[in-house]
Amino acid sequence: ANGFLGIFLLQRLLALSTDTRVVALVRAANDDVALERLRQSAAFHRLEHIDFGRVHCVAGSLDKRLFGWDEVRFLKVADEIDTIVH
Repeated sequence: ANGFLGIFLLQRLLALSTDTRVVALVRAANDDVALERLRQSAAFHRLEHIDFGRVHCVAGSLDKRLFGWDEVRFLKVADEIDTIVH
C-alpha cells in the first residue's frame, strides 16, 4: 500500500465511505514502521487527507507463508477482512 499505486488506491478506498476501514499490508519490521512508511508515502505524494485512523497497518510480506506471521495473528487479521485488493 505504500508504493505509488498503493497509496492512491488507499486514498480512493477510504473516500468510498466514511465507514470504510482498510487493513494495509506493508513490508516493514513491525506495524509501527509500516504505518510510518504509509504516512511518508502519503506526504511524498502530497496526499494530505488520508484518515489514518481508519487504516490498520500490518507488517508482513506476500512472499512468505502466512505473510511471515504466526497462525494466531494470521487468523486474527483474516477475521477483520471481507475484501482483498492486490
